Amino acid sequence: MLAVAQFPSLKAKQLLRVLQAEPLGYRITRQKGSHRKLEAVSHPTVIFAFHDGQTIRPSTVRTSFATRSGSPIGMPERYSEDVMTVRVLYRQDADTWVASSPDVPRWMAVADTYAEANRLAEEGVRFALDCRDVAIEHYVPAGVAVAA
Repeated sequence: MLAVAQFPSLKAKQLLRVLQAEPLGYRITRQKGSHRKLEAVSHPTVIFAFHDGQTIRPSTVRTSFATRSGSPIGMPERYSEDVMTVRVLYRQDADTWVASSPDVPRWMAVADTYAEANRLAEEGVRFALDCRDVAIEHYVPAGVAVAA
């Protein structure tokens, strides 16, 4: 596995171009706002939820695309009666908020503020799962205050 230092910081638009170029050859199969579903032959589906000008840190590039690429996409297994429950975990990097979910493989959103990351998570999880009937549980790091 490549070290974090071997992944550069990229603008989202640059990373999208890398994913679409050969040998990866991803293509956008569905889009709603900044959320894009990318598919490629013999590669796992990727949900790309970054604004074009957003800078993506090396650790985020590594986490979202390198270390998660081996598992097939699947629906979360957490259900509560008729509603699926999905956990969204937030972390605050130097100047951005990152939202990801252990229940939605290869989905991640990056935003400048927690409020924007939360909005992207609400939209993005439903988009990634192609399902409206989802209960989303939001988790922020202990000791971090966010606006309700």
